[in-house]
Amino acid sequence: MNALFTVIRHELRRLTRDRATPVLALLFAAICLYAAWNGQRWADQRAEALRQIEIDLQESREDSRARLATAAAAQPGRTFSQGSISAGVWYQPTLPLLPLAPLAIGQADGYPFDVRFHPVSPRTLFAPREASLTNPAALAAGSFDLAFVIVYLLPVFLLALTYDLWTGERERGTARLLLAQPISPMVLFFGKAIALGATVLLGLAALVMIPLLGFAGSNGPGGPALAALGVTILLYGAFWIAVALTVNVFVRHAAGAALACGAIWLGVTALLPAVLASAVDLLHPAPSSAAYANRLRDIELERQEARRQTPPTRSTADREDRAAALRRTLARVEEDMAAYAPVRDAFRDREQARRDFAHDLRFASPATAVQDTLERLAGTDATRAVAFQDQAWRFAHALRTHAGTSLAEQSADNLSRLYASVPVFRFEEPPATTVRQAVAANAAALLSFLIALGSVIANGLQRPRFLEDDGP
Repeated sequence: MNALFTVIRHELRRLTRDRATPVLALLFAAICLYAAWNGQRWADQRAEALRQIEIDLQESREDSRARLATAAAAQPGRTFSQGSISAGVWYQPTLPLLPLAPLAIGQADGYPFDVRFHPVSPRTLFAPREASLTNPAALAAGSFDLAFVIVYLLPVFLLALTYDLWTGERERGTARLLLAQPISPMVLFFGKAIALGATVLLGLAALVMIPLLGFAGSNGPGGPALAALGVTILLYGAFWIAVALTVNVFVRHAAGAALACGAIWLGVTALLPAVLASAVDLLHPAPSSAAYANRLRDIELERQEARRQTPPTRSTADREDRAAALRRTLARVEEDMAAYAPVRDAFRDREQARRDFAHDLRFASPATAVQDTLERLAGTDATRAVAFQDQAWRFAHALRTHAGTSLAEQSADNLSRLYASVPVFRFEEPPATTVRQAVAANAAALLSFLIALGSVIANGLQRPRFLEDDGP
């Protein structure tokens, strides 16, 4: 144990005296500061957009109430119902932000964060004329945020400080002196790794967390989310330190180690995720958004033509009954939405199968697993966005049901109370256990990669070739 502490102290002293260390630390700090600012700016803009939606909705409903009050004053004795009020205003459900939203903002722009609809209009939510022809994957290219820094740039800085951990000793001729000491190669090697983890990795992790918390202010994330973020960063960083150690076991020169580390970084962060994405496209191709939108438009045209050919027969008394007219309108909208449902469900099922398959493949790539964790902690993941869309659909159906069953007439004096009782959409967050299980599964995947690399390093240290020295 004393030998291990001696190695750690020696390595810490060497790192602090290295002139490249403070330069790299300052550069990484500047990058993290900009990424955190950019993410917080996006979150502030999104929060302002959500506030403006609430203001616009409130103003719209106040204008509607004022118009009805004027009409009621001109027609003494006119009555209203809660159902007609609920069915006569616009709704715009929104997806709220989580405190860690600035952490990962790339995928969030690929999914809608609000949807505007009217209960008595069949062109609501993701209806035919509003169906987007844009592939969400094209919008999810990503912005520069802390998730990008953690997944792509953190490994670069770690490898820059660790790529010559042992090959440098060989080329300086000090490896022979170190191996001549009464210390096993395994203790020597892992002592260096512990020193790096205690300084470089913890320091870089702190440089990521401090700007994130600084810009968040009093609205910062809770302890569990921060703990999960910190553990993820440390496990991912430890994986890249293990990569550098593995290269140093099998490569004998610093230049070769640098090339090997660069090639592994490129393969793990870019090529492997691209291969997995290609596998998803091959085995579960994305459904065509254009075909989906065109099929919905065909159904809309078919229903319009059917209504023109068979106009409804209504008596004079029936036309004067506002409640009956509203019920007919709501029933027609429900029939239209039921006609769209099979096409929509088939499209959503194919999308969900694709997401599930991609979700299972994430364990094959450390970078993909970390990205998934960061997006879940930030609340910008696909699971949360899809849950919002499903809840918006259910809310629209519940509104039509509520409007059709709340048609008891009330006097115009109750207009303010009726508008105050208009149903409000409240997003229900996915179960916390689901997020915790996904984060824990990603951490377990990273840990398994670490164990595998650790066994490779331990076996490599037993080779006689490792004890050979290239020094003078």
